[in-house]
This record gives sequence, structure tokens and C-alpha cells, in this order.
Amino acid sequence: MKLPIPAIVALVVGLAAGAYMSPGRTAAAEHTPVADSSDAVGNQPPVVPLPVSPLPVESEPEAPDSSNDIADLSAAVAGLSATDAAPMVARLSDPEAIGVLKSMPLGRASDILAAMPRERAAELSRLLLLAGAGK
Repeated sequence: MKLPIPAIVALVVGLAAGAYMSPGRTAAAEHTPVADSSDAVGNQPPVVPLPVSPLPVESEPEAPDSSNDIADLSAAVAGLSATDAAPMVARLSDPEAIGVLKSMPLGRASDILAAMPRERAAELSRLLLLAGAGK
């Protein structure tokens, strides 16, 4: 009786995988010095759940703490080109970014928004419109 070569290879691989992956032996248990083949699930220490803290909830931007902070940020951005200022302004919190963009001429703010990633520029544009509606 002749077996095709793929069948022989499959048989050998299956036997090898069964020897290494049998329920009594796992790869992790073989390499840990503490693990013993007689270790049963009942002998393991109890699992203690970690405390779960609630995720922060996004809210509308609050007013910045100080106008001095906004003035300092605006001064730092003023000397940069729009392509250099865009990543910096994009990383600011919403209230800080809105304060900086509102403190500069419209054309400059537009250039900075155009150089930002689209999602961040769209969010800041929406917030700028909302901030302008409150005037």
C-alpha cells in the first residue's frame, strides 16, 4: 500500500502537534520551573479582579484657566510658519487651541487649520463656529 507524500507529512505533523499540544502538557508549563504536571485548576491562586476606573467623558471645552497662557501660546505660534504651527496647535487642548486661533488674524488661523490633519481641523472649526455664535 502506497500513501501519497502529503498524507504522510500530514500524519507526521499531526502526531507531532498532538504530542506537544496535548491537554496535560502545554508549552508554557514545560518552560516554567514552578509548574508541575500535577497542577490542577483548583490548586491555582484565586484570580482577583483589578479595580476599574471609569473612562473620562468628553465634554464641551471649558474656558482656559488664564488669558496669560493663551497669550504665551499665541506668541509662540506667531513666529512659526503655518506648517510648523499646525502640529503644535493640533496637540493643544480644545480650549487652548480655540484661544490661540481666535487671537490671530483670520487668514493666519485658516492657514494653520489647512495644514492640520483633517479630523482635528474640522473639530476646531466646529468649536470656533460655536464660540463665535455665543458673541
